[in-house]
Amino acid sequence: MGRKISDSEKHLLIKFDCWHIEYYRFIKESFPDVPSIFVYRLPMEVVESHLRMKGMQMIPGMVKSKLLEINEPVLTAEDLQMYLVNVLKRIFQTGVNEIIKNETLLLNYNSLPSISWTILLDYFNISHSTDDIEIIKHRSKFDAKNTNLEFNSKKPPNWSPVPEQLKIAVSEKLDPLYKKLEEIRMEQENQLKFFSV
Repeated sequence: MGRKISDSEKHLLIKFDCWHIEYYRFIKESFPDVPSIFVYRLPMEVVESHLRMKGMQMIPGMVKSKLLEINEPVLTAEDLQMYLVNVLKRIFQTGVNEIIKNETLLLNYNSLPSISWTILLDYFNISHSTDDIEIIKHRSKFDAKNTNLEFNSKKPPNWSPVPEQLKIAVSEKLDPLYKKLEEIRMEQENQLKFFSV
């Protein structure tokens, strides 16, 4: 991993999966001088995304991780929905706890993709040309999960509404953690110089 393919390569960016947040402290201690970001999203948008196309971490037993070991039976569709909420709660809570202790830039998903060719390049100290920016802008038009399709943030016409019980669980268990991340992010923006550039 991280092996150079050509001499022109100067930077290495590693994207971890959400459940790797349980190894966050180990990663930061191993690479203390490497800048890092934590991307988070409005909880209901995450839930809707997983209802449309469930990630493997949201299927009990598919990913071996202490973070995902939730000792509640999953027997019905409703149980699976609550498992989804409980997994997200652990991820958000771990994010809140660890971000406060370590220097990691918080990034709201809604600031993508434009922040990729503005603030993030400076944050990671990546030198770039005008051509590089145009390449990034072009690539950002495509769906990350299906690179043959253009990204579309609109819900499909056959989209099913989120069950009321699930909405309540998101509001009670996830929204407060999202608000906490937003508070920390806004504090960072007030303190970090590249946000004012």
